[in-house]
Amino acid sequence: MAKRELRFGVRDVLGRCAATWNLTFVPRPNEPQVYLICRCIPGTLKTSFHPKVWRHAYIGEAFSRLFEDMEHAPDDRCIEEWPRPEEHGPGVTWALRILVPWSAPNAAIAEEDKRIFWIRSAPEPRWVEIDIFFLREPHARIDPATSATEFEVIATEPLGNGELIHLMHQTIDPPTLDGLGQGSLRFFRGKSGEDLRTGPLSVLGFAVDSKGVRVVVDGRVEVAPSALDRLNGVRQT
Repeated sequence: MAKRELRFGVRDVLGRCAATWNLTFVPRPNEPQVYLICRCIPGTLKTSFHPKVWRHAYIGEAFSRLFEDMEHAPDDRCIEEWPRPEEHGPGVTWALRILVPWSAPNAAIAEEDKRIFWIRSAPEPRWVEIDIFFLREPHARIDPATSATEFEVIATEPLGNGELIHLMHQTIDPPTLDGLGQGSLRFFRGKSGEDLRTGPLSVLGFAVDSKGVRVVVDGRVEVAPSALDRLNGVRQT
């Protein structure tokens, strides 16, 4: 069957956007292929939803290019791997949460792409939550979180194996995510720590919530004044 894709992202009223995403899938009767790719760093990272094992990983071609001759380079292009979760409710598997803080949109939209489903950014201090579910037919109804607003289904598409891929968004209170930001930091698209001096950079953070659902945070790097002083060579007293 032909490959399908859902494009989506968050934008604000000033015409700035956070990351945009491709949820790509090939419907098949036995083993449909489902991948999530961040369009801001194409050909670099992807999340793969295989029948039994899911994972965040560097794309093969990018892995050798990114880490060639680098000291302490990772041994494997897999960032994290985990078994497909148990159902969270009858017929409902919660695959992934993409969380976008109100401050995340910081890039000008250079060219309008009518294929992108644009989500309005959340008002300060709230966040946009984008959820990916796998649903068994007939599937249960998915309700928004208790305090959520702006709840909307983006798409529900068949995967050819009796399951549906279900994409939705809602606006939520700022979440608590233990351990976020405690892993390794990598720069992409030729960026480095030096670029923190000149303007905001976007960041993708990976975490696990209290229910065991994997989370990707699409945010903006905020540099503390003391850290910026160190980057600028100001002696601390």
